[in-house]
Amino acid sequence: MLKIYSPDATGSATPFTDFKGLTEQRPFYSPRTWRALIKKGSIPIIRLPNARRIIVDLAAVDAALRRFTKGGDL
Repeated sequence: MLKIYSPDATGSATPFTDFKGLTEQRPFYSPRTWRALIKKGSIPIIRLPNARRIIVDLAAVDAALRRFTKGGDL
């Protein structure tokens, strides 16, 4: 599992991970559901050039999932 930590504006680390890390960190969806949400564009991803691997920001994934909930942050 790939874990990259880069500092954000507040000085704390923002975790980035790959698809395997996403399914381990957020196990409430199956990998098939995660792939469908990514393909639909609901989950923000970073696709590296000339590579099949994707990188996701877990904070951005949480924000995207909150948009699906009733009364979530927009």
